[in-house]
Amino acid sequence: MGFSGGKQLKLDLDVISRLYTRKFLLLTLKEHAKPMSKAARKAAPKLTGLLAKGVKPRARGARYSRKGTVMVKVGPSKKEFWGMFQEFGTRHHKAQPWMRPSWDSTKHVMLADITKSFATVLNRTARRIERKALRNKRLTKSDVNLLFGD
Repeated sequence: MGFSGGKQLKLDLDVISRLYTRKFLLLTLKEHAKPMSKAARKAAPKLTGLLAKGVKPRARGARYSRKGTVMVKVGPSKKEFWGMFQEFGTRHHKAQPWMRPSWDSTKHVMLADITKSFATVLNRTARRIERKALRNKRLTKSDVNLLFGD
């Protein structure tokens, strides 16, 4: 499952990814993915309970990305691979969707929380740059890029 936001959100995320470390971005995204993982744990089929225990937000591909892309996925671990069969079904077993309804019920809350967190960070950064400029301090290259683009 994926999610894409508006153009302005993408620009804001690009600015944040240039200014802040991947670790900060991953922690923020993992924190705001918790409502979905809670909803998925509640909705998971409960035959043994292992499927629900394995649902967590996980960072994927962050170390290997060259473009600074940070991705967090929510779902069961590889040990609970049968969760996919529960979600989509097989020819012998009817589908019992549990991840998609969890996504549908939490995506707007997660996007709003992520947007609010990143807006706070961008506002702090803008105030920091403004204070530097008012004190006639030398602006760093990232400050100039933030103000005037690349």
